[in-house]
Amino acid sequence: MLRSLALPLLAAVSFSSSSIAQEWVEVEARPRFDVAIWPDAWHDGSPLMTRNGEVHDWHGSGWRKIASLPPGFGIIIDATWDPRRAKSVMLLSSSWPYTVATYELDADGWSALGPAPSTIVDDLCYDPTTQLVVGLSSNGTTQTTQDHAWTGSTWLPLTANVRPFHVQGQLITDHARSRIVAFTPGQPGPSNETWEWDGTTWTQLAPATVPPIRETTVLSNDRAGGGVLMFGGVSGGAAIRDTWRWDGTDWTQLPIGSAANASGFTALTFDRVAGAPLLLDRANQSAVDYHLSATGWVAGKATGPTRQTILVANDFSRDTLVMHDGSWTHVWNGNDWTRSLIGGPSRRVSSMAFDWSQSELVVFGGITVPNQPNTPTTPTDTWTFDGAAWQQRAVGQPPTARQSHALVSSFAQNGVLMFGGLYNGSVPLQDTWLWSQGTWTDLTPSLSSAPPAGRATGAVGPPGMTPSVLAGGELWDFNGAWNPVDAQAPTLSAARLGVTPQGNPMVTGIVSSPVTAAFERVNGSWLPRSSHPRWFAHHALYPGRGDLLGFDSGEPWAWSTTPATSARYGAGCGSPEIGLQLGGRATIGKSFELQVDEAQGLVLFVVSLSTARSPLGPSCVRHVGGGLVAGITSANPFGVARLPANLPYDPAFRQLDLFYQAANLQSGGPYFGMRVSAGLRVRIGD
Repeated sequence: MLRSLALPLLAAVSFSSSSIAQEWVEVEARPRFDVAIWPDAWHDGSPLMTRNGEVHDWHGSGWRKIASLPPGFGIIIDATWDPRRAKSVMLLSSSWPYTVATYELDADGWSALGPAPSTIVDDLCYDPTTQLVVGLSSNGTTQTTQDHAWTGSTWLPLTANVRPFHVQGQLITDHARSRIVAFTPGQPGPSNETWEWDGTTWTQLAPATVPPIRETTVLSNDRAGGGVLMFGGVSGGAAIRDTWRWDGTDWTQLPIGSAANASGFTALTFDRVAGAPLLLDRANQSAVDYHLSATGWVAGKATGPTRQTILVANDFSRDTLVMHDGSWTHVWNGNDWTRSLIGGPSRRVSSMAFDWSQSELVVFGGITVPNQPNTPTTPTDTWTFDGAAWQQRAVGQPPTARQSHALVSSFAQNGVLMFGGLYNGSVPLQDTWLWSQGTWTDLTPSLSSAPPAGRATGAVGPPGMTPSVLAGGELWDFNGAWNPVDAQAPTLSAARLGVTPQGNPMVTGIVSSPVTAAFERVNGSWLPRSSHPRWFAHHALYPGRGDLLGFDSGEPWAWSTTPATSARYGAGCGSPEIGLQLGGRATIGKSFELQVDEAQGLVLFVVSLSTARSPLGPSCVRHVGGGLVAGITSANPFGVARLPANLPYDPAFRQLDLFYQAANLQSGGPYFGMRVSAGLRVRIGD
């Protein structure tokens, strides 16, 4: 629908390049590294995630930023949703000296509401009987408890020691039965007790069937199937992969489905958009999200691996990107990840590049750290990957062992160029080698000049471009001989070199930890660019698109000159107001969806190329001008209506502004029985 609609609309629009913004944008928005997930902290028990000082909600296939943490606060101690007041209640902590404060978050932003309770709160949970958020505090020294209730303005102390000390850590609200349910692993040791709070008393229950004893686990409310879900955990140091449902009387084990392959590090929550429980695998390896069905967990799309020590390179013959961490090889086509356990080299501070002569990837050198003994060794072996399997190649006289060297694809030389690095971790090397047709050739004797010796990083743009190397603060390129390009390149620690789609070199690195920087060389000058909050360990090209990618702990970020954005404008009408927002990012060649929250029944979506402000009736305003119907869809049982959309990969769509508004039909609103949303401006980017 959107493609057929937007193409004729686009013909009437022109754009000005003066408004182009440049920044790094997260490609998949499903980070696994250095994140915290709060399973029931947002609307009706849906999850929130925090990372790098930002708060995100789950939009059905990834995370969407909704706020930044308030100034001075960097940690969420705990968070839970208060359905009576439609707010997320949080305890936030500042950096040293630590200060814990109570905040609330809703669609309008943050509200600072004073200090936390006087005792340290371990858990927040909504009590449906009293309709108050309860903060649970346990004193490990005295084995006592002191809980508090949040009224919306004050923490009121509850009677001390009503809750047994070991009832903590794994609690969830069962809204259908108006109970708080606790499963008590690990306090004070492995356990499998079931407890419930009815607003007055904690009671240990005696179900006929109980899950096996475990030290940790995760719980969630299941609004679709009813009751409380529990998944997995750890017992005796080993991961458990099982699923149980508590119905208020007994535990029932459910089919495991695809989650038999999940790691022992998961988060369990409820996905209101999909209308099903959601299991988020948070493993360092490529992880998968699962939704629960009648036959067990169903695997969704995989993510990339969250490792900084991986090898990354483009496979130009297959138009894919390959990531390898020594055990797993991950292949990305720009949309989907696949993973295979197929061996290969285990390397750190090494490089991987595409060999045009045999259409395969090549790895040489680096450091391998075997399990026994635990001492780094520097190998001189050569490995190749043909898209299906790894092979250690037999070569004659290999190059000198090295690490921190440049390995870069060369179309003109029909192979892979290797330069410099460090021998034995400290001796700088200045030699140049070519891998082609399965043989290493030392080019050094035939070259009259070369970049400075030592650590080096290389990069090449789309096929046919000349490879470049950054070493010793100098930029060089190679076309059969080394040519100096710039003797005053930016000096950054842990520098990495990449190439933009325009063919401009891009250098990223660390100014002083943790401050990062990025510079692009345009017409002979290094221009500062928007930096990424974390260090990029690798650069590569976006499969099928050619955009420059940076990898933060294995997760791809794209350098965008036209980032996709969305923003609400105006106000809606009706109570509760329906919220119109974007699920995903509106980027060319990708799919996204429009979502309406707090809806019931049919929802109408309208799109336009312009805004308007025309009264529709009591307190209702039309925010789009001359709009066309983009689609009509029904809300699911959890109040979410979804309208999917796809954009072709056409650069002409960049910076196109589309303006949307939605109306919830027959919902008792002020405009002919409809509730009407605010406007939503969607800017299409890359």
